Amino acid sequence: MGQSVEIKDVWKSFGGFDAVRSATVKIQAGEFLSLLGPSGSGKSTLLMMVAGFLQPTSGKILIGDEDVTAVPANRRGIGMVFQKYALFPHMTVFENIAFPLKMRKLRRSEIESRVGQALDLVKLRDLGSRLPIQLSGGQQQRVAVARALVFEPPVLLMDEPLGALDKKLREEMQFEIKNLQQSLGVTMVYVTHDQEEALTMSDRVAVMNHGEMQQIADPKTLYREPGSPFVADFVGKMNLIEVTYVDQTASGALLKTAGGNRFSIQNLAVSTPDPERPMKIAARPETIALSRRNETSGTLLEGTIHQCVFMGSMTMVQVIVGPEDEVVYVQTEADASYKPGEVAYLEFDGSRTSLFAHGPDEN
Repeated sequence: MGQSVEIKDVWKSFGGFDAVRSATVKIQAGEFLSLLGPSGSGKSTLLMMVAGFLQPTSGKILIGDEDVTAVPANRRGIGMVFQKYALFPHMTVFENIAFPLKMRKLRRSEIESRVGQALDLVKLRDLGSRLPIQLSGGQQQRVAVARALVFEPPVLLMDEPLGALDKKLREEMQFEIKNLQQSLGVTMVYVTHDQEEALTMSDRVAVMNHGEMQQIADPKTLYREPGSPFVADFVGKMNLIEVTYVDQTASGALLKTAGGNRFSIQNLAVSTPDPERPMKIAARPETIALSRRNETSGTLLEGTIHQCVFMGSMTMVQVIVGPEDEVVYVQTEADASYKPGEVAYLEFDGSRTSLFAHGPDEN
């Protein structure tokens, strides 16, 4: 059912402001790609250009083998689900879903058949006669999805469709949308600012910031091997610590924090060691081991326990490091017994720690 979508060096400028800059990505037929980024990163603007509601300043957009850059939105055959659903309040659920089929002048019998199938697909068969106002937020979202899918589009675009739902319902709908996408084989382009949502649902994620695509990768690669400090910091919980390289010793790369604390990390790859160049190490809370004594042959980073937050399956520990009171987050077992004020030592897993050059031109 799905078709590929190719975005080739697309720019969108409003006056002197570049909302999207040189966006390039090939989305395979049947793939689920999320555009992830903070507010103002250009993700919704890019989606609107794929939909045809905005025209690129330059660049091309292809659906399948067809260049649709100048094709109006109503002739692209794309399904669209908006953030606020955009349901017609005076129409019933059935009439809302039937609307795109009536616009295509299908026979009444086929409209009834397709709407029935769409209602079954989103588990709303018994609610066809209700008005949108009589539905919950989750049910309205299902109607919007059914309306977008009923005419069997090859590409479905979604612009933060779960933002208005509570956490539990949002998580349930994430799996339902992903299951629908996989069962139908439709190509999905999904806009969100929620990192967990993007990682849960996507085959690949394109992280955007200031109109640019910072990194495009599958969720595991994005989480484990971020391509820049921005991606590392934006996707999931990440510790970013400014350091300078000191030396390579038997116990690993010897580093120094901005406050002067020295520590080593085994198995940390330092491609171009330069003692004068400031760098940042990026480490997830779950990749740092916490101990009360320095029992290794290397030099561990010393800190002071600031706070322990119980989070059910684990405890998040805040550790203050150095005279500048830098906070490092460490994930420990749920029953960890650390107390505020205790001295503790941090051991970094070099194989799961990223190192970035850091200067005036880096993010």
